[in-house]
Amino acid sequence: MIQPPALPGLSVEGLIHSGASADVYLCRRLSDGRSVAVKVFRAAPADAEAARAFLTEAAALVALSSHPAVVTIHHADVAPDGRALLVMEHCSRPGVAERLRAGGLSVAETLQTMIRISGAVESAHRAGILHRALAPAHVLTTDYGWPALGGFDVSTIASGAAAHARAWSAPEVLAGAPAEPRSDVYGLAATTFTLLAGTRPFDPDGRADDAERTARILSAPVPVLPRSDAPEALHRILRLGMAKDPSHRPASAAEFALALQRVEQELNLPTTHLDVAGSVAAEPEDRTTLVRRPAAEPDDRTSIVSRPEPDDRTTRVARDTASPVPAPRLEDRTMLVRRPPAEPEDRTTVVPRRQPSNDAGPEPEDRTMLVRRPAAEPEDRTSLVQRPEPEDRTMLRGARPPRADAPTGRAAPAASRTAYDPGAEGAQRLAYGVRDALPTPPVQRAAPSPVAPPIPTSGAASHGRARARLRRRLILLAAGTALVLAATICAIVLLATAG
Repeated sequence: MIQPPALPGLSVEGLIHSGASADVYLCRRLSDGRSVAVKVFRAAPADAEAARAFLTEAAALVALSSHPAVVTIHHADVAPDGRALLVMEHCSRPGVAERLRAGGLSVAETLQTMIRISGAVESAHRAGILHRALAPAHVLTTDYGWPALGGFDVSTIASGAAAHARAWSAPEVLAGAPAEPRSDVYGLAATTFTLLAGTRPFDPDGRADDAERTARILSAPVPVLPRSDAPEALHRILRLGMAKDPSHRPASAAEFALALQRVEQELNLPTTHLDVAGSVAAEPEDRTTLVRRPAAEPDDRTSIVSRPEPDDRTTRVARDTASPVPAPRLEDRTMLVRRPPAEPEDRTTVVPRRQPSNDAGPEPEDRTMLVRRPAAEPEDRTSLVQRPEPEDRTMLRGARPPRADAPTGRAAPAASRTAYDPGAEGAQRLAYGVRDALPTPPVQRAAPSPVAPPIPTSGAASHGRARARLRRRLILLAAGTALVLAATICAIVLLATAG
């Protein structure tokens, strides 16, 4: 381990990592006791101009570190011995490289991790910064478990980091061409391949030297991803991202991330958010969107209307996000359906009570009845009015001649029902001083009048007539009982007087 420089305000606790161009030390800040990682470059700036260039480029990295997927850089400085350094966030959890040695990552976790890292690379490109050293060893894990990109190569100091990542470098960079944004896209695809396969893209057994590995990168076709759970779309994206010709690769890191998002949707995984500073550079046609049918065509709307109650209506309308449809008014959705008027048969009619006649007994058919009208034919209504039947009435006095409005079709009685008693009339005449009595006519008894057949009545009328007859019988029985009791009392009184 190279002896760390004297760092004002920092206490060096140990070495974290030693790379080709820099060493990373674990230090503790004396002011607050916070642990930080200090990256000390082995090459010192050549002169004061190079030192100022380093500080300028480091200031851009400090601004970029506000990205959630970039290791936070607190500040850049030059040590007293002339070496440049960066004071960064200390990521205490195992990084991706350590996890690969422990067993590898799943497809879902790899997609999530590389989409976040691609957002960090895209943000760096927009800030004018190239990473130049994309590799699994530079994908760290924060204390909260999120991936964070580190290992940015500061071009004004050294290019040792890029040399360390030669197994994931683009063919044109290995051929001597300057790096460009699509060179970092190759590094993203090669790193994704390693996270899924668990090995280097062109060195599966890890035994090839740098020259052999470089030759394979320059000439050998892209290897097949040895994962049966990876969809074909993911294989195609990796082949395009690791293409030999930069023009065949995705145009930007954001485009590569959007392609990975489409794979997540194909696998029904939650879509990882792409964090990019500013607006997304990918064209709208590259995004996966859910398009609804326009609401201008009524046949495309889905409407469920409950009739006839307006308060039960349920309306679901699919709207177009590009051309919103105004909220439907009640008169456009509510269907007011009036019920048909109630049929006559459903109404209850109250028939007023009629005044009973003076010369007739109680007529139950004259009571106030609740009559339900028939459903269809009013002429079929049930009438509770019965024709008067004099022969059914109980007469306690002499017979009266038949009424003039007696029902037709019934034969008139031949004579009175009461027998004529000449003795009684003769006694009356003698009482009034009439001495010469009229000749006594013979006693005549009238034949019984023919009884008309009963008129069919409804159930209610028959019940009423039966009750009336029962009342009349009870009245007669009560009257007879009273007469018997009166006669018995009179006889007892007479016997008692005579005794």
